[in-house]
Amino acid sequence: MKTTKRFFSVILALSMLLSVLSIGVFASDVKNYLVLGDSIGHGSGLKNPEEASFGKIVADSNGYNYKNDAVPGHTTKNMLQKIGEPEVKTDIEEADIISISIGGNNFLHSNIAKLVFQVGVLNKYTEIEKIVENFKVDFRKIISTIKEYNSDVLIVVQTLYNPMPGAIRKTFQNGVDRLNAAYFDFLEENPESYVIADVAAAFPADPELVACDFIHPSAEGNKIIAQVILDTLRDAGLESAETIVVTAEGKDTGSKMMRKFFLAACKFANILWNIK
Repeated sequence: MKTTKRFFSVILALSMLLSVLSIGVFASDVKNYLVLGDSIGHGSGLKNPEEASFGKIVADSNGYNYKNDAVPGHTTKNMLQKIGEPEVKTDIEEADIISISIGGNNFLHSNIAKLVFQVGVLNKYTEIEKIVENFKVDFRKIISTIKEYNSDVLIVVQTLYNPMPGAIRKTFQNGVDRLNAAYFDFLEENPESYVIADVAAAFPADPELVACDFIHPSAEGNKIIAQVILDTLRDAGLESAETIVVTAEGKDTGSKMMRKFFLAACKFANILWNIK
């Protein structure tokens, strides 16, 4: 009888051990997804970015562990400093996938009036080209630093969309085109350093996709970005949902009245710009 009890005790103990080990193996299969960069990555433009930003949507759609270290207002220089912080460095080291949204503030923190005048009036691009060249230097350091921390991580770099209506759209488009070209040029020179989520190609000139600040993606815009990233991950050979899973609807910043005014202003600006 004692031998039988001991036998079943051993079997029970082994079963429990195997259960614990299998749970551990299953848990290790869950990928860690990290978002780095600027306010677009952070989810600015939403009242509830922690619930409805594109990063959260991607994580919910694919069942990832999710962390967001993106900071509103950050340029490439700011991001370089940020990824050197101990906590962020640890997040990078533990990440399986990193999304990067960066570059837009390199333009927004410059003299916008000067840029508009140079491009729109003088048809000169010297200032834009200067900004892009400085961006390239910082961006190269960002990618090399991340790879130094975690050589196995899959980096997803997002192209920049143009959120502006009317006359100012031309100036931004010139900057956006040069910046996005820099992403592709770097990848061509450094194959397999990252994959590109071509948000710009999937983001039409539709004010419904932009927040009332004329810059950040709206709730609908975040959904589009999330879908582009899901598709990019699948193209990169990872298991990824074909359609987004939204667990919480995004709430756009501003009141409904402000939103209506914003959409009307965008429509009016485009009408004026297209008058011959």
